[in-house]
Amino acid sequence: MRRYPGNPAPRPRYVERNTVIIDRSRPSWQYASLPRRNTVIQAVPSTSVSIAFGGINFRYNNGIYYKPYRNTYIVAPPPFGIRVRYLPVGFRVVNVYNRTYNYYNGAYYEPVGNEYVVVPPPVGALVESIPDGYETLQINGETYYIVDGVQYRAVINNGEIWYEVIKVG
Repeated sequence: MRRYPGNPAPRPRYVERNTVIIDRSRPSWQYASLPRRNTVIQAVPSTSVSIAFGGINFRYNNGIYYKPYRNTYIVAPPPFGIRVRYLPVGFRVVNVYNRTYNYYNGAYYEPVGNEYVVVPPPVGALVESIPDGYETLQINGETYYIVDGVQYRAVINNGEIWYEVIKVG
């Protein structure tokens, strides 16, 4: 926009604070507002709960796992076998070979009694988005995404890009 004498400069455009901008071109678009794996934080959210597992006192808050690290915490992938009482808000149901899993930010949950246990990702699972902090790997011109030791590849599902678990390592 050109400015002419007597014509004020255009006003800057402000985005409302609670506005979420979705960028589906990033594999982690759905979880981009969450803390990345291995991020060090000073304090966990006050709503987090303590879960003792494998001799470590994890803190858990709506799908995010915090592991003690020196005098702080580090955002950690959930260890297989850890149990939670409630699924995170926004979890997705994933069906693989006639088994149902609940998925959120790289974690796959199965119901056990009145709790949910984190299980290894099933090969063949299709998810809309993977956790932020993934690494990319190029093989023969194809891009693969690796996060928490799980390898994904982009596939087309109903005209959209989704991510398929192809290797758990």
